[in-house]
Amino acid sequence: MRAFFVAGPGPVPVYKQRMTNTVWDGRWVQVPGLGRLWSEASGPQDGTPVLLIMGAMNPGLVWPPALVQALLDDGCRVFRYDHRDTGRSFQTGLAGAPYTLHDLTEDARRVLDAWGLASVALVGWSMGGYIAQTLARDLPQRVSHLVLLSSSGDHRPYLDGMMGRPLRGALPGPAPELLAGLWQLSAQGGQMSPLDRAVQGWAVFHGGCWPFPADRVRQQMAQALAQGHRPELAALRHALAVDAMPDARTPWLHNLQVPTLVLHGAHDPALPLAHGRAWPRRFPGRGFRCWRWATCCPMRWPGRSATTWRVSSVPERLGRFFQVLQKQERLFPVVTAHLCAGHQRGADRRPLG
Repeated sequence: MRAFFVAGPGPVPVYKQRMTNTVWDGRWVQVPGLGRLWSEASGPQDGTPVLLIMGAMNPGLVWPPALVQALLDDGCRVFRYDHRDTGRSFQTGLAGAPYTLHDLTEDARRVLDAWGLASVALVGWSMGGYIAQTLARDLPQRVSHLVLLSSSGDHRPYLDGMMGRPLRGALPGPAPELLAGLWQLSAQGGQMSPLDRAVQGWAVFHGGCWPFPADRVRQQMAQALAQGHRPELAALRHALAVDAMPDARTPWLHNLQVPTLVLHGAHDPALPLAHGRAWPRRFPGRGFRCWRWATCCPMRWPGRSATTWRVSSVPERLGRFFQVLQKQERLFPVVTAHLCAGHQRGADRRPLG
């Protein structure tokens, strides 16, 4: 089963439980001839394995703490890593050899190998969704479930718009206000500290009525910068890597047999809502459900509620995967019912539903 959600206006979400004692086990992942990727894991050794794949130009620690905590609360074993040119992973530099989305997908596979993960649920955010889609196509036996957050099956309109080229494909490019905000940031960035510039960059990409969580983003970016992260370098190298792939993924997405869940922001300025709405059309006859959600990127995750949407046939104890709240309540995607189902079903590759 493939389900689609669009989240929209509602009360500002509040998550009362804080990540205070999370312990991460770190592990270096070798990329032959180039360097090492930083990866880490938290949660019980026998928990459902979930790999979080971050979007472009950011390390793994930028994942919203409330989302990570929700996964841990539900007994998942959570893995995350820093893409090349982000965080503690190796940097190629401006003069480094070019690489592509295929290489970034290979990095994700290397993380699976390094941790001995035979099958894992993938959660991909934006460019991380591109990587997750490609990994699910190339290694379907190693992907139990797929969750795509503010992602797309066609990266070309976004990059065309960012680079001032005519748009390819049928989907829209980035919103004019995003381009204007980035232009203003580039003009004023030299007068700002690296930390202020990084936080403001996140603010430009934030959309909708929910307040931008500036304090938490500042804390996360300060930690990333202290580890050697260079956002401008990462943004450039990742944009070139994705742009090097001339074709959209939409022609083969309908062949994926991995149970997939899609969430997309109603006011996403980078990949507008049409990118999310295109998913059900790519999966004819699959489940579709629309939810209005105001924020563009999942920088703020709300708290829990007793109201829960359950993927059919998921055991009761795994029924807290995506907690979808009613109109006046909050949305909290607890990534377990959908993800853990594949862990429980083992070799059974039939889609849910």
